[in-house]
Amino acid sequence: MDRLTSLKELNIFMDHFPGNVVLADGNGKILYVNKHLIKIWRNDSVNLVGSHSSVFRTTGWVNGQTGAEAVMETKNRSIKYFKTKYGEGLISVSLPVLKNNDLEYIVTFSFEEEVVFDYTKKIEAEKNNMQQLIYYLNRNNETIIAENEEMRKILTLINKLKSIDSTILVSGESGTGKEVIAKYIHETSSRSASPFVPINCAAIPIELMEAEFFGYVKGAFTGANKQGKAGLFQLAQNGTLFLDEIGEMPLSIQAKFLRVLESGEVRRIGSDEYTYIDTRIIVATNKDLFELVKIGLFREDLYYRLNILPINVPPLRERPEDITALALSFIERFNKKYHFHKKISLGALNILKSYSWPGNVRELKNIVERLVITTSSDIIDAKNITFLNITGLQNQSTNTVKKSQSDDVINNHMTADNTLPLKDVLNNCEKQYITSALSLANGNIIKAAESIDISPSGLYKKIRDYKINIHNLSSENSH
Repeated sequence: MDRLTSLKELNIFMDHFPGNVVLADGNGKILYVNKHLIKIWRNDSVNLVGSHSSVFRTTGWVNGQTGAEAVMETKNRSIKYFKTKYGEGLISVSLPVLKNNDLEYIVTFSFEEEVVFDYTKKIEAEKNNMQQLIYYLNRNNETIIAENEEMRKILTLINKLKSIDSTILVSGESGTGKEVIAKYIHETSSRSASPFVPINCAAIPIELMEAEFFGYVKGAFTGANKQGKAGLFQLAQNGTLFLDEIGEMPLSIQAKFLRVLESGEVRRIGSDEYTYIDTRIIVATNKDLFELVKIGLFREDLYYRLNILPINVPPLRERPEDITALALSFIERFNKKYHFHKKISLGALNILKSYSWPGNVRELKNIVERLVITTSSDIIDAKNITFLNITGLQNQSTNTVKKSQSDDVINNHMTADNTLPLKDVLNNCEKQYITSALSLANGNIIKAAESIDISPSGLYKKIRDYKINIHNLSSENSH
């Protein structure tokens, strides 16, 4: 590139720079100003190029020492704020260019305060958006428990969908873990490195729903953010947008939502431009959407568009195999959260398994947290659950509670048979305790040893002494 061409292109760059540029020599003589500054100078009687940098002060264009004058005194960077005589507020940065410690040039950049504040607000808005995304991405990760055959089928299906980017409809009662399933789908997909944005349609006021979903431009309506706002579809760009309780979406929004699904384009409120989005959609409902279609509360075309890959999550009462594993998982989580070392007895687990759990996994989680916090000893047993008077459990028969308490080998709350020697009672207790731990661990010695705080070699010795058949335990749990 020859010198003339480079100078021409440099001038093009400077003239399109979104601010003012002044170049002066070491003595303050102005060598160059860009067009942006000439436009706001508006003092035709004084030619800037060739004048001294003090011209901005001596003509009253700004009120005070200029940045270039300050650099000439100190040879250091100068940042100043000015008001021009025409009312513009300027934020100015003057930089020294030194050669052998001599001031050779002074470069000054200045911006109108409205431009600076506008950029600052945009950065703040993007920062808020990022904080929101970080919040979503750092939510407590839930663990999918799949001891139940139907839950295992769901996980098998999800694993088959890793390379398929279609819309998914997750249905099930409230509290069954539909969001956990959606998050798992996202994390096993090719979009796992991008945001997972969950939103509950029932939690958004109807009058704000369109703005939340599609966003809006500056000044779109009274009370709107002055800088505009990105919608949920754009926040989930390249990732997954999870819409829970989709049945609560009003018909007016359903039509626009369907258009986004069909076209892959979003238009912010107040804008004429459409923006292409690359967002995977997962929706969930605890209602029968087809029944809503029949009574006119849900669009039939949207229903069929969403129901491409349906996943139905069974209620917890239909998957009792998962209750024990879920309870143990929650105890581990809350032990870490509250710095406890709580364990749960088999009797307590039996009571939990016999309860109908109308609130499903969410209710189980809340009850376990309550037990971890309120149980005074390190063992949560049957009497703790009875004393808490959990709704529904007080109706369990006395015989069930007594049987559960007699099985409480984990915390040694057994009803001892006084006709047996104490040594035999203790041996039976230990054997049942180890058998139960192995059963919960599906025959895995290392996992079982860890759960009862014993070395794997020590556990293996006791298995051999008590002649416990590990193969039967693992095979029983696999069927």
